[in-house]
Amino acid sequence: MDGSREVIMVPPEIDDDGGAVTVRFRRGQFVPLPTPGGIGEPEARRARILALLDRTRDGLTRRELHARLGPGVTERQVRRTLKELRDRGLTISTNRGPLTRWKQRTRQGRDGSPIGS
Repeated sequence: MDGSREVIMVPPEIDDDGGAVTVRFRRGQFVPLPTPGGIGEPEARRARILALLDRTRDGLTRRELHARLGPGVTERQVRRTLKELRDRGLTISTNRGPLTRWKQRTRQGRDGSPIGS
């Protein structure tokens, strides 16, 4: 086990029929352990990715983001979060494949000039 899941053990059922013992095992359940407010939470992950992208001019690759986010986040989570942020119009990507660089979309005012970063 990697420590991120807890096993709920179900006690076996034991029947004693006066000469024969029958033991029945039922399946347990895997329950994810809660990580309140951790970087693994979607909102915290989105905010952290946007903050990292905000600090770079040339953007970051998915692997660079994964490395900077640390061990609490999987590559799959980074990939899904980046897609979600792109679909929301908050990030843009350039190139394709491993060379894809992600940047925070520049906000524009009514006159087309950049606002903020």
